[in-house]
Amino acid sequence: MDTDTPISLYDRITSLLQHLKINSAHFLGCGFEWQDLAEKNSEAFLSLSLVCPWGFDPNKAQALASRLLVIQGDLGLMAERTKRALKDMPKATYIILPGYEGQLWDDIVDDKKDEISSSLLNFLRRIDKQNKAYTPVVEGSGKISGIPYEIQGSGPPIVILPIGLAPSQWESILPMLHEEYCTITLGGSFLGGIGFLEARASEPGYLRVVERVINQKELNDGDELLDVGCGSGTIERWLARYIDKEIKITGVDKNNYVLREARSLAAKEGLERVIKFKEGDAESLPFPDNEFTGTMGFTFLEEANADKSLNEMIRVTKPGGWVSAVVRAQDLPLRLNIPVRAELKSKMEIPMGAGVAPHGCADASLYTKFSQFGLSDIQMLPDSIVFSNHQADVVQGFLGVILGSFTPEEADECRNAIVKAVSEGTFFLAQPVHCAVGTKL
Repeated sequence: MDTDTPISLYDRITSLLQHLKINSAHFLGCGFEWQDLAEKNSEAFLSLSLVCPWGFDPNKAQALASRLLVIQGDLGLMAERTKRALKDMPKATYIILPGYEGQLWDDIVDDKKDEISSSLLNFLRRIDKQNKAYTPVVEGSGKISGIPYEIQGSGPPIVILPIGLAPSQWESILPMLHEEYCTITLGGSFLGGIGFLEARASEPGYLRVVERVINQKELNDGDELLDVGCGSGTIERWLARYIDKEIKITGVDKNNYVLREARSLAAKEGLERVIKFKEGDAESLPFPDNEFTGTMGFTFLEEANADKSLNEMIRVTKPGGWVSAVVRAQDLPLRLNIPVRAELKSKMEIPMGAGVAPHGCADASLYTKFSQFGLSDIQMLPDSIVFSNHQADVVQGFLGVILGSFTPEEADECRNAIVKAVSEGTFFLAQPVHCAVGTKL
């Protein structure tokens, strides 16, 4: 099964464990990749440790409650949702990082190395005292079902899933873990923040929004486009396939972790000739003035100083060129089209996102900024990314966050309504976004 044929995360991870002959292991992560495995095969878990989780469905973790560690900051929306999700799980171990939020893009483990490492080791040692049985695993590396892995150290196995878009991932605590554990570090384009970006970009609803923004301006042979905060390069690869013009595309991001994956994915598709990736900060772009025909940013202004970044995007754009941006609309509710009572629907349709940086932009102020920074011919395009496949990884991630804030009875009602909507062909989840396109004078 060592192919990139679309299969579920459950099947990919199960295939990898079977290949490595691992019957059970500790798991360490922050996303939702573990959820289906926990629901279908809880015995595969010696324990589960989550660091600043994006949100999770507590019903899928109930069987692991006594073997569950959650390390979470006490600030922000995700902290509130995690606290609610754990209120009916008194056997879980809950460690709070005071005065910390831990966003999807933060270098969480490096930021809180001492607190995380000590809490994690104490928890794992306690679990191991209760269960000494484990499957030895030999050091090595490879790729199974599209998931690359690297095995180091010896001792009880711990499967390490990516931690969001953190630039250095788990690197700062890996040497410590190697002293007592056999670490199986997983990566690639199907897991973590990279997996989320890739899954989102494969959805027709997301591409419809991107296409609508791009089509506001005519593209010509010889145009040079810049994508700021390019992540794993999903927009670059889509543009290279979609546009029937001789254009050059550059993606810039300050995160080397995502850039490594972006270069690998572009090379895999043979797009090196038309796509370049460069390390750089959106607030101080490494390009001269008036360099690009068009400059764009898709869902990154939430994570940066929006004013500084937009000013830089305009600076590197040629006079007469265009600037575009899409941001998650935290001022508008997410829509989940399932048949539930009004009270539950109001709890369900809440602003959704991975958080906003102190000077980020995730609301309708985007349009004001475009005007204040002197762009002309501004197109204001509020929209929604519509996901109609309830089994899509990105939808499952959203549903995990939603259900994590419900009581068990409410969660069951919601699941039954999803089944009904799917059977009737009326299911969709719509994430609101604000989009703007303007011309530099």
